[in-house]
Amino acid sequence: MRRIYYCVFAAFLLGCAPQQSLSESEIETLKAEVLQATIARNSAYEAADADLAFSYFSRAPGTIEAVDGNYRNITNETLEGMKTFYDGVERGKIDIGTPQIEILGSESAMVFIEGTWSFIMKKTEQEIGSPFVMTLVWLKEDGAWKVFHKHESTPEE
Repeated sequence: MRRIYYCVFAAFLLGCAPQQSLSESEIETLKAEVLQATIARNSAYEAADADLAFSYFSRAPGTIEAVDGNYRNITNETLEGMKTFYDGVERGKIDIGTPQIEILGSESAMVFIEGTWSFIMKKTEQEIGSPFVMTLVWLKEDGAWKVFHKHESTPEE
């Protein structure tokens, strides 16, 4: 059922996005850039490098992260608060399968991911993890791709 909601949300975003005339070559280049940014962001989380991982978030007003029904505006202060979890992580593994990437314009894209994450905690060496679905809206800011909106949920079993 949740997948239907994500598809409706994605269709809404795509329908509302201003359409730009981009060539197939330009679209493929933009998709490759966004995929590279998505993989680099996830690699930073796997390395438990919160500073690097959080550097992929936009600091523009209105940047939001929504996780399992809770949301927060992303600011430097909220990211500092989120770092405490990653301070306790030894390493992680994030499998994002084959993300679906939609180019919304020359400086905006949406990525839909179905995957799994797991982290090994430093003190207990306990592994925690979960499947997830995620939508990332990327915007190009000063030549770099940044996450403007992140929505993540744990799918129903």
